[in-house]
Amino acid sequence: MGYDHGAVPPFYASRWPTGMQQWARGNLGWKRSPSAAVDASLCGEGPRVRLCWLEDGAEPDITHAATLVLSVATDEADLERRIAAVQEPLTPEVHGGGFRSYTPEDGTYEIGQGDPASVRITFPPDEHERTVRLRHYRRKTDPRHRGGVVATVDGQVTRAQLMSEGELTDDICVVMEMSHRNDSVDDVIVSAVLKTDAPTTIGIDKVPGIQATYQSEIAGLDLQRRAGNRRDIAVWSSRNKERPELELDLFSGAVHRWTNHGQTEPVLWEMPMAWFLSCGISRHHYCNTNDTFEVLENGPERVRLHFSGTNPNRRARSRTWLTIPGDHPRPRIEVRMRMEVEEQWEGANVEFSDIFPYPSRLVETWLHDAVLFMARGGSTLIYNLRPDCSAHSPAKGDPGPHLFYGLFAADHGNVLAFFENPQHPGTPFHYSVCGNYIDVHVNLHPERDPVPAGTVFEVSYAAELYGDGSTSADEVRAIGERSLEAGTLVI
Repeated sequence: MGYDHGAVPPFYASRWPTGMQQWARGNLGWKRSPSAAVDASLCGEGPRVRLCWLEDGAEPDITHAATLVLSVATDEADLERRIAAVQEPLTPEVHGGGFRSYTPEDGTYEIGQGDPASVRITFPPDEHERTVRLRHYRRKTDPRHRGGVVATVDGQVTRAQLMSEGELTDDICVVMEMSHRNDSVDDVIVSAVLKTDAPTTIGIDKVPGIQATYQSEIAGLDLQRRAGNRRDIAVWSSRNKERPELELDLFSGAVHRWTNHGQTEPVLWEMPMAWFLSCGISRHHYCNTNDTFEVLENGPERVRLHFSGTNPNRRARSRTWLTIPGDHPRPRIEVRMRMEVEEQWEGANVEFSDIFPYPSRLVETWLHDAVLFMARGGSTLIYNLRPDCSAHSPAKGDPGPHLFYGLFAADHGNVLAFFENPQHPGTPFHYSVCGNYIDVHVNLHPERDPVPAGTVFEVSYAAELYGDGSTSADEVRAIGERSLEAGTLVI
Protein backbone atom coordinates (compact mmCIF):
# COMPACT_ATOMS: atom_id res chain seq x y z
CA MET A 1 0.00 0.00 0.00
CA GLY A 2 1.26 3.46 -0.90
CA TYR A 3 0.86 5.12 2.48
CA ASP A 4 2.78 5.05 5.75
CA HIS A 5 0.42 4.96 8.71
CA GLY A 6 1.67 2.45 11.21
CA ALA A 7 2.75 1.59 14.72
CA VAL A 8 6.39 2.66 14.27
CA PRO A 9 7.14 6.40 14.70
CA PRO A 10 6.99 8.81 13.01
CA PHE A 11 3.28 8.22 12.56
CA TYR A 12 2.70 11.13 10.17
CA ALA A 13 1.82 10.07 6.65
CA SER A 14 3.37 11.68 3.60
CA ARG A 15 -0.20 11.75 2.35
CA TRP A 16 -3.57 10.23 3.20
CA PRO A 17 -4.38 6.84 1.66
CA THR A 18 -6.61 6.81 -1.41
CA GLY A 19 -10.34 6.50 -0.95
CA MET A 20 -10.17 2.87 -2.03
CA GLN A 21 -7.49 2.13 0.55
CA GLN A 22 -9.37 3.91 3.31
CA TRP A 23 -12.71 2.22 2.76
CA ALA A 24 -11.82 -1.26 1.48
CA ARG A 25 -10.65 -2.12 5.02
CA GLY A 26 -7.96 -4.43 3.68
CA ASN A 27 -10.33 -6.44 1.49
CA LEU A 28 -9.13 -5.24 -1.90
CA GLY A 29 -10.41 -7.28 -4.82
CA TRP A 30 -13.36 -8.14 -7.03
CA LYS A 31 -15.89 -10.09 -5.02
CA ARG A 32 -17.49 -12.91 -6.99
CA SER A 33 -21.24 -12.88 -6.66
CA PRO A 34 -24.26 -14.24 -8.50
CA SER A 35 -25.78 -10.77 -8.21
CA ALA A 36 -22.95 -8.73 -9.78
CA ALA A 37 -20.70 -9.02 -12.82
CA VAL A 38 -18.13 -7.10 -14.84
CA ASP A 39 -17.68 -7.50 -18.60
CA ALA A 40 -15.03 -5.85 -20.81
CA SER A 41 -15.20 -6.14 -24.59
CA LEU A 42 -14.61 -4.44 -27.91
CA CYS A 43 -17.67 -3.48 -29.92
CA GLY A 44 -18.46 -1.30 -32.89
CA GLU A 45 -18.36 1.86 -30.81
CA GLY A 46 -14.97 0.96 -29.29
CA PRO A 47 -13.93 -0.51 -25.93
CA ARG A 48 -16.74 -0.97 -23.43
CA VAL A 49 -16.84 -1.92 -19.76
CA ARG A 50 -20.16 -2.99 -18.24
CA LEU A 51 -20.67 -3.23 -14.49
CA CYS A 52 -23.99 -4.91 -13.70
CA TRP A 53 -25.91 -5.42 -10.47
CA LEU A 54 -29.27 -7.16 -9.98
CA GLU A 55 -31.72 -4.77 -8.36
CA ASP A 56 -33.14 -7.47 -6.07
CA GLY A 57 -30.05 -9.62 -5.65
CA ALA A 58 -29.56 -12.14 -2.91
CA GLU A 59 -26.64 -10.20 -1.33
CA PRO A 60 -27.47 -6.99 0.56
CA ASP A 61 -24.08 -5.34 -0.13
CA ILE A 62 -21.76 -5.82 -3.11
CA THR A 63 -18.42 -3.98 -2.93
CA HIS A 64 -15.82 -3.91 -5.70
CA ALA A 65 -12.58 -2.41 -4.35
CA ALA A 66 -9.85 -3.04 -6.89
CA THR A 67 -8.10 -1.53 -9.88
CA LEU A 68 -9.64 -1.81 -13.33
CA VAL A 69 -7.17 -1.16 -16.16
CA LEU A 70 -8.57 -0.67 -19.65
CA SER A 71 -5.77 -0.94 -22.23
CA VAL A 72 -6.23 -0.37 -25.97
CA ALA A 73 -3.49 -1.33 -28.44
CA THR A 74 -3.07 -1.59 -32.21
CA ASP A 75 -2.30 -5.32 -32.08
CA GLU A 76 -2.71 -8.23 -29.68
CA ALA A 77 1.02 -8.56 -28.99
CA ASP A 78 1.20 -4.98 -27.76
CA LEU A 79 -1.91 -5.54 -25.67
CA GLU A 80 -0.44 -8.64 -24.07
CA ARG A 81 2.75 -6.72 -23.29
CA ARG A 82 0.80 -3.99 -21.50
CA ILE A 83 -1.25 -6.50 -19.50
CA ALA A 84 1.89 -8.33 -18.43
CA ALA A 85 3.51 -5.06 -17.36
CA VAL A 86 0.53 -4.24 -15.12
CA GLN A 87 0.44 -7.71 -13.62
CA GLU A 88 4.21 -7.98 -13.08
CA PRO A 89 5.50 -4.81 -11.36
CA LEU A 90 9.26 -4.48 -11.00
CA THR A 91 11.44 -4.00 -7.94
CA PRO A 92 13.88 -1.13 -8.44
CA GLU A 93 17.24 -0.69 -6.71
CA VAL A 94 17.34 2.58 -4.76
CA HIS A 95 20.38 4.56 -3.53
CA GLY A 96 19.63 7.58 -1.34
CA GLY A 97 16.07 6.58 -0.50
CA GLY A 98 13.75 3.67 0.16
CA PHE A 99 11.44 1.70 -2.11
CA ARG A 100 8.11 1.65 -0.28
CA SER A 101 5.63 0.09 -2.67
CA TYR A 102 4.09 -0.19 -6.07
CA THR A 103 0.65 1.42 -5.85
CA PRO A 104 -1.67 -0.27 -8.36
CA GLU A 105 -4.38 2.44 -8.17
CA ASP A 106 -2.33 4.77 -10.34
CA GLY A 107 0.61 2.56 -11.33
CA THR A 108 3.11 4.54 -9.26
CA TYR A 109 6.38 3.36 -7.73
CA GLU A 110 6.70 5.05 -4.34
CA ILE A 111 10.25 6.07 -3.33
CA GLY A 112 10.76 7.69 0.08
CA GLN A 113 13.29 10.47 0.67
CA GLY A 114 16.49 9.32 2.38
CA ASP A 115 19.37 11.52 1.30
CA PRO A 116 17.73 15.00 1.23
CA ALA A 117 19.86 16.07 -1.74
CA SER A 118 19.99 13.13 -4.17
CA VAL A 119 18.47 9.76 -5.05
CA ARG A 120 19.09 7.19 -7.81
CA ILE A 121 16.46 4.59 -8.78
CA THR A 122 17.54 1.82 -11.14
CA PHE A 123 15.06 -0.48 -12.88
CA PRO A 124 16.24 -3.76 -14.45
CA PRO A 125 16.03 -4.39 -18.20
CA ASP A 126 12.37 -4.74 -19.11
CA GLU A 127 11.19 -6.92 -21.97
CA HIS A 128 7.86 -5.07 -21.91
CA GLU A 129 9.44 -1.59 -22.39
CA ARG A 130 6.90 -0.25 -19.94
CA THR A 131 6.46 3.38 -18.97
CA VAL A 132 7.09 3.67 -15.24
CA ARG A 133 5.67 6.48 -13.13
CA LEU A 134 7.76 7.28 -10.07
CA ARG A 135 6.79 9.35 -7.04
CA HIS A 136 9.69 10.48 -4.85
CA TYR A 137 7.99 11.68 -1.69
CA ARG A 138 8.98 13.61 1.44
CA ARG A 139 7.42 12.69 4.76
CA LYS A 140 6.30 15.61 6.94
CA THR A 141 9.20 14.90 9.31
CA ASP A 142 11.88 14.99 6.56
CA PRO A 143 13.90 18.12 5.65
CA ARG A 144 12.29 20.48 3.13
CA HIS A 145 13.96 21.81 0.00
CA ARG A 146 13.37 25.37 -1.27
CA GLY A 147 15.60 25.39 -4.36
CA GLY A 148 15.72 23.74 -7.77
CA VAL A 149 15.02 20.11 -8.67
CA VAL A 150 16.78 18.31 -11.54
CA ALA A 151 15.43 14.96 -12.80
CA THR A 152 17.40 12.75 -15.20
CA VAL A 153 16.90 9.46 -17.05
CA ASP A 154 20.24 7.76 -17.71
CA GLY A 155 21.96 11.11 -17.24
CA GLN A 156 19.71 13.06 -19.62
CA VAL A 157 17.60 15.84 -18.10
CA THR A 158 13.88 15.11 -18.20
CA ARG A 159 10.81 17.00 -17.05
CA ALA A 160 9.38 16.40 -13.60
CA GLN A 161 6.19 17.51 -11.92
CA LEU A 162 6.64 19.04 -8.47
CA MET A 163 3.81 18.87 -5.94
CA SER A 164 3.21 19.88 -2.36
CA GLU A 165 0.71 17.92 -0.30
CA GLY A 166 0.05 21.12 1.68
CA GLU A 167 -1.02 21.39 5.29
CA LEU A 168 -4.78 20.89 4.85
CA THR A 169 -6.70 17.72 5.53
CA ASP A 170 -7.58 15.81 2.40
CA ASP A 171 -9.91 13.34 4.11
CA ILE A 172 -12.60 12.67 1.54
CA CYS A 173 -15.41 12.92 4.09
CA VAL A 174 -14.29 15.92 6.16
CA VAL A 175 -14.54 19.53 4.98
CA MET A 176 -12.12 21.08 7.43
CA GLU A 177 -9.46 23.69 6.90
CA MET A 178 -6.34 23.33 8.99
CA SER A 179 -3.27 25.59 9.06
CA HIS A 180 -2.78 26.79 5.50
CA ARG A 181 0.64 27.24 4.02
CA ASN A 182 1.70 27.11 0.41
CA ASP A 183 4.88 25.12 0.75
CA SER A 184 7.77 23.78 -1.28
CA VAL A 185 8.10 20.44 -3.00
CA ASP A 186 6.90 17.26 -1.27
CA ASP A 187 6.60 14.98 -4.31
CA VAL A 188 8.75 14.76 -7.44
CA ILE A 189 6.88 12.80 -10.13
CA VAL A 190 8.87 11.43 -13.07
CA SER A 191 7.91 9.14 -15.97
CA ALA A 192 10.35 7.12 -18.07
CA VAL A 193 10.27 4.35 -20.70
CA LEU A 194 12.44 1.42 -19.62
CA LYS A 195 15.02 -0.13 -21.95
CA THR A 196 14.93 -3.79 -22.92
CA ASP A 197 18.68 -4.42 -23.13
CA ALA A 198 20.05 -2.45 -20.17
CA PRO A 199 19.03 -1.05 -16.78
CA THR A 200 17.36 2.39 -16.65
CA THR A 201 18.40 4.83 -13.93
CA ILE A 202 16.25 7.75 -12.83
CA GLY A 203 18.02 10.46 -10.83
CA ILE A 204 16.55 13.27 -8.73
CA ASP A 205 18.85 15.99 -7.40
CA LYS A 206 17.82 18.89 -5.19
CA VAL A 207 20.10 21.84 -5.95
CA PRO A 208 20.26 25.61 -5.38
CA GLY A 209 17.90 27.52 -7.66
CA ILE A 210 14.19 27.97 -8.14
CA GLN A 211 11.11 25.69 -8.30
CA ALA A 212 7.43 25.96 -9.24
CA THR A 213 5.32 23.55 -7.19
CA TYR A 214 1.66 22.60 -7.59
CA GLN A 215 -0.32 22.93 -4.37
CA SER A 216 -2.55 19.88 -4.16
CA GLU A 217 -4.48 21.28 -1.19
CA ILE A 218 -5.24 25.00 -1.23
CA ALA A 219 -7.20 27.35 1.00
CA GLY A 220 -10.64 28.20 -0.31
CA LEU A 221 -14.28 28.39 0.66
CA ASP A 222 -15.76 26.12 -1.98
CA LEU A 223 -15.29 22.41 -2.48
CA GLN A 224 -14.09 22.85 -6.05
CA ARG A 225 -10.99 24.61 -4.78
CA ARG A 226 -10.48 22.12 -1.95
CA ALA A 227 -10.83 19.04 -4.11
CA GLY A 228 -7.12 18.77 -4.86
CA ASN A 229 -7.32 19.98 -8.46
CA ARG A 230 -3.93 21.68 -8.17
CA ARG A 231 -4.61 25.14 -9.50
CA ASP A 232 -2.24 27.06 -7.21
CA ILE A 233 1.49 27.25 -7.89
CA ALA A 234 4.07 28.39 -5.35
CA VAL A 235 7.46 29.56 -6.67
CA TRP A 236 10.23 28.98 -4.15
CA SER A 237 13.85 30.15 -4.34
CA SER A 238 17.00 29.22 -2.47
CA ARG A 239 17.32 32.93 -1.69
CA ASN A 240 14.39 32.90 0.75
CA LYS A 241 13.68 29.79 2.80
CA GLU A 242 10.91 31.39 4.88
CA ARG A 243 8.37 32.33 2.21
CA PRO A 244 7.64 31.61 -1.46
CA GLU A 245 8.94 34.26 -3.83
CA LEU A 246 5.44 34.46 -5.27
CA GLU A 247 2.27 32.42 -5.76
CA LEU A 248 0.27 32.12 -8.97
CA ASP A 249 -3.47 31.48 -8.67
CA LEU A 250 -4.87 30.05 -11.89
CA PHE A 251 -8.44 30.63 -10.68
CA SER A 252 -7.94 34.40 -10.85
CA GLY A 253 -4.99 34.56 -13.23
CA ALA A 254 -2.99 36.62 -10.74
CA VAL A 255 0.32 36.65 -8.90
CA HIS A 256 -0.10 36.84 -5.13
CA ARG A 257 2.26 37.74 -2.29
CA TRP A 258 5.39 38.70 -4.25
CA THR A 259 8.03 38.75 -1.50
CA ASN A 260 11.55 40.15 -1.31
CA HIS A 261 14.62 38.08 -0.49
CA GLY A 262 15.08 37.77 3.26
CA GLN A 263 11.56 39.04 4.01
CA THR A 264 8.40 37.36 5.31
CA GLU A 265 5.83 40.04 4.41
CA PRO A 266 4.99 40.57 0.72
CA VAL A 267 5.78 43.74 -1.20
CA LEU A 268 2.77 43.11 -3.46
CA TRP A 269 -0.35 41.28 -2.36
CA GLU A 270 -1.87 40.85 -5.80
CA MET A 271 -0.88 41.45 -9.41
CA PRO A 272 -3.42 40.43 -12.11
CA MET A 273 -1.77 38.68 -15.05
CA ALA A 274 -4.67 38.60 -17.53
CA TRP A 275 -6.21 41.35 -19.67
CA PHE A 276 -9.31 43.07 -18.34
CA LEU A 277 -11.38 46.25 -18.44
CA SER A 278 -10.06 48.76 -15.93
CA CYS A 279 -12.45 48.92 -12.97
CA GLY A 280 -14.71 46.38 -14.67
CA ILE A 281 -17.94 45.50 -12.86
CA SER A 282 -18.77 42.22 -14.60
CA ARG A 283 -17.05 38.84 -14.95
CA HIS A 284 -17.25 39.45 -18.70
CA HIS A 285 -14.80 42.31 -18.24
CA TYR A 286 -12.03 39.89 -17.12
CA CYS A 287 -10.29 37.40 -19.43
CA ASN A 288 -9.16 35.12 -16.60
CA THR A 289 -11.31 32.03 -17.12
CA ASN A 290 -8.20 29.99 -17.82
CA ASP A 291 -8.38 26.92 -20.04
CA THR A 292 -4.68 26.43 -20.84
CA PHE A 293 -1.66 26.16 -18.59
CA GLU A 294 1.92 25.03 -19.27
CA VAL A 295 5.09 24.76 -17.22
CA LEU A 296 7.60 25.52 -19.98
CA GLU A 297 10.64 25.36 -17.70
CA ASN A 298 10.89 24.46 -14.02
CA GLY A 299 14.29 25.47 -12.68
CA PRO A 300 16.85 25.41 -11.49
CA GLU A 301 17.94 28.54 -13.44
CA ARG A 302 14.47 29.93 -14.12
CA VAL A 303 10.75 29.16 -14.10
CA ARG A 304 8.78 29.81 -17.29
CA LEU A 305 4.98 29.54 -17.35
CA HIS A 306 2.32 30.10 -19.98
CA PHE A 307 -1.42 30.34 -19.39
CA SER A 308 -4.37 31.48 -21.44
CA GLY A 309 -8.06 32.17 -20.89
CA THR A 310 -11.11 34.10 -21.97
CA ASN A 311 -13.91 36.06 -20.42
CA PRO A 312 -17.04 33.92 -19.78
CA ASN A 313 -18.72 34.96 -23.04
CA ARG A 314 -15.48 34.13 -24.92
CA ARG A 315 -15.36 37.40 -26.80
CA ALA A 316 -11.65 37.96 -26.06
CA ARG A 317 -8.65 35.80 -25.15
CA SER A 318 -5.73 36.66 -22.89
CA ARG A 319 -2.33 34.96 -23.18
CA THR A 320 0.47 35.39 -20.65
CA TRP A 321 4.08 34.23 -20.67
CA LEU A 322 5.69 34.64 -17.24
CA THR A 323 9.40 34.11 -16.51
CA ILE A 324 10.90 34.17 -12.99
CA PRO A 325 14.72 34.07 -13.07
CA GLY A 326 16.34 32.16 -10.22
CA ASP A 327 19.86 33.57 -10.55
CA HIS A 328 19.03 37.31 -10.51
CA PRO A 329 20.29 39.35 -7.54
CA ARG A 330 16.75 40.64 -6.85
CA PRO A 331 13.26 39.13 -7.24
CA ARG A 332 12.35 39.74 -10.87
CA ILE A 333 9.55 38.83 -13.25
CA GLU A 334 9.56 39.12 -17.04
CA VAL A 335 6.14 39.21 -18.67
CA ARG A 336 4.79 39.11 -22.19
CA MET A 337 1.02 39.47 -22.69
CA ARG A 338 -1.23 39.27 -25.73
CA MET A 339 -4.95 40.02 -26.04
CA GLU A 340 -6.90 38.67 -29.03
CA VAL A 341 -10.40 40.07 -29.60
CA GLU A 342 -12.34 37.10 -30.99
CA GLU A 343 -15.77 38.70 -31.31
CA GLN A 344 -15.95 42.18 -29.83
CA TRP A 345 -14.59 44.03 -26.79
CA GLU A 346 -16.99 46.54 -25.32
CA GLY A 347 -14.95 49.02 -23.34
CA ALA A 348 -12.91 52.18 -23.67
CA ASN A 349 -9.70 50.53 -22.42
CA VAL A 350 -7.82 47.25 -22.15
CA GLU A 351 -5.76 46.89 -18.98
CA PHE A 352 -2.87 44.49 -18.41
CA SER A 353 -1.24 45.68 -15.18
CA ASP A 354 -2.71 46.73 -11.83
CA ILE A 355 -0.61 46.11 -8.72
CA PHE A 356 -2.13 45.92 -5.23
CA PRO A 357 0.63 46.55 -2.65
CA TYR A 358 -1.52 46.24 0.48
CA PRO A 359 -4.06 43.77 1.90
CA SER A 360 -6.72 46.39 2.63
CA ARG A 361 -7.82 49.98 2.04
CA LEU A 362 -6.95 50.92 5.62
CA VAL A 363 -4.54 53.81 5.40
CA GLU A 364 -2.39 52.45 8.24
CA THR A 365 -1.40 49.53 5.98
CA TRP A 366 -0.07 51.82 3.24
CA LEU A 367 3.67 51.57 3.75
CA HIS A 368 5.09 53.27 0.66
CA ASP A 369 5.45 57.03 0.19
CA ALA A 370 4.80 57.63 -3.49
CA VAL A 371 4.65 56.42 -7.09
CA LEU A 372 6.90 57.97 -9.75
CA PHE A 373 5.87 57.55 -13.41
CA MET A 374 8.36 58.42 -16.13
CA ALA A 375 8.18 58.47 -19.92
CA ARG A 376 10.42 60.18 -22.44
CA GLY A 377 10.45 63.90 -21.65
CA GLY A 378 8.00 63.84 -18.73
CA SER A 379 7.25 62.50 -15.26
CA THR A 380 4.52 62.37 -12.61
CA LEU A 381 5.14 61.97 -8.87
CA ILE A 382 2.06 61.01 -6.82
CA TYR A 383 2.26 60.87 -3.02
CA ASN A 384 0.13 58.13 -1.47
CA LEU A 385 -1.05 60.04 1.61
CA ARG A 386 -0.78 63.60 0.21
CA PRO A 387 -1.88 63.51 -3.44
CA ASP A 388 -2.36 67.29 -3.19
CA CYS A 389 1.46 67.59 -3.03
CA SER A 390 1.96 65.62 -6.24
CA ALA A 391 3.96 67.02 -9.18
CA HIS A 392 3.41 66.55 -12.90
CA SER A 393 5.82 67.47 -15.70
CA PRO A 394 4.15 66.59 -19.03
CA ALA A 395 6.15 65.42 -22.03
CA LYS A 396 6.51 68.15 -24.63
CA GLY A 397 6.80 65.73 -27.54
CA ASP A 398 6.27 62.07 -28.29
CA PRO A 399 6.46 60.17 -24.95
CA GLY A 400 7.88 57.13 -26.75
CA PRO A 401 7.03 53.43 -26.54
CA HIS A 402 8.34 52.94 -22.99
CA LEU A 403 7.02 53.64 -19.49
CA PHE A 404 8.82 53.36 -16.15
CA TYR A 405 7.35 53.55 -12.67
CA GLY A 406 8.64 53.08 -9.16
CA LEU A 407 6.58 52.48 -5.99
CA PHE A 408 8.72 53.50 -2.99
CA ALA A 409 9.90 53.59 -0.15
CA ALA A 410 9.20 50.78 2.36
CA ASP A 411 11.46 48.64 4.52
CA HIS A 412 10.33 45.33 3.00
CA GLY A 413 10.98 46.51 -0.58
CA ASN A 414 9.90 48.69 -3.48
CA VAL A 415 8.57 47.94 -6.98
CA LEU A 416 10.31 49.08 -10.16
CA ALA A 417 8.65 48.30 -13.51
CA PHE A 418 9.52 49.01 -17.15
CA PHE A 419 6.97 48.55 -19.98
CA GLU A 420 7.28 48.34 -23.77
CA ASN A 421 4.34 49.17 -26.06
CA PRO A 422 4.42 47.67 -29.60
CA GLN A 423 1.24 49.64 -30.47
CA HIS A 424 3.06 52.99 -30.16
CA PRO A 425 2.35 55.61 -31.38
CA GLY A 426 -1.20 54.69 -32.41
CA THR A 427 -2.27 53.44 -28.98
CA PRO A 428 -0.16 55.00 -26.21
CA PHE A 429 0.12 53.92 -22.56
CA HIS A 430 -2.27 55.37 -19.97
CA TYR A 431 -1.37 55.18 -16.29
CA SER A 432 -2.76 56.32 -12.95
CA VAL A 433 -3.00 55.66 -9.23
CA CYS A 434 -6.50 54.56 -8.27
CA GLY A 435 -8.71 57.22 -6.71
CA ASN A 436 -9.78 55.19 -3.68
CA TYR A 437 -6.84 52.85 -3.09
CA ILE A 438 -3.13 52.73 -3.80
CA ASP A 439 -3.22 50.37 -6.77
CA VAL A 440 -1.27 51.35 -9.86
CA HIS A 441 -3.03 51.09 -13.26
CA VAL A 442 -1.35 50.77 -16.67
CA ASN A 443 -3.55 50.23 -19.73
CA LEU A 444 -4.21 51.05 -23.37
CA HIS A 445 -7.06 53.10 -24.84
CA PRO A 446 -8.02 51.54 -28.20
CA GLU A 447 -8.74 53.75 -31.16
CA ARG A 448 -12.23 52.24 -31.53
CA ASP A 449 -14.92 51.46 -28.96
CA PRO A 450 -16.20 48.78 -29.15
CA VAL A 451 -13.04 47.07 -30.30
CA PRO A 452 -13.75 44.95 -33.39
CA ALA A 453 -13.01 41.24 -33.76
CA GLY A 454 -9.52 40.45 -35.01
CA THR A 455 -7.82 43.23 -33.04
CA VAL A 456 -4.66 42.21 -31.18
CA PHE A 457 -2.87 44.02 -28.36
CA GLU A 458 0.58 43.10 -27.06
CA VAL A 459 2.80 44.37 -24.29
CA SER A 460 5.92 43.23 -22.48
CA TYR A 461 7.43 44.38 -19.20
CA ALA A 462 9.91 43.56 -16.47
CA ALA A 463 9.50 44.30 -12.78
CA GLU A 464 11.83 43.94 -9.81
CA LEU A 465 11.71 44.31 -6.05
CA TYR A 466 14.40 46.78 -5.02
CA GLY A 467 15.76 48.71 -2.07
CA ASP A 468 14.18 49.48 1.29
CA GLY A 469 12.79 52.39 3.32
CA SER A 470 15.88 54.50 2.64
CA THR A 471 15.38 54.49 -1.16
CA SER A 472 14.87 58.10 -2.23
CA ALA A 473 12.87 59.73 -5.01
CA ASP A 474 16.13 60.90 -6.62
CA GLU A 475 17.45 57.32 -6.66
CA VAL A 476 14.26 56.02 -8.29
CA ARG A 477 14.30 58.88 -10.80
CA ALA A 478 17.92 58.11 -11.75
CA ILE A 479 17.00 54.45 -12.38
CA GLY A 480 14.07 55.57 -14.53
CA GLU A 481 16.25 57.90 -16.60
CA ARG A 482 18.86 55.18 -17.23
CA SER A 483 16.16 52.67 -18.15
CA LEU A 484 14.40 54.99 -20.60
CA GLU A 485 17.74 55.79 -22.21
CA ALA A 486 18.66 52.09 -22.57
CA GLY A 487 15.19 50.84 -23.52
CA THR A 488 15.25 48.25 -20.73
CA LEU A 489 15.14 48.16 -16.92
CA VAL A 490 18.63 49.16 -15.71
CA ILE A 491 19.36 49.05 -11.97
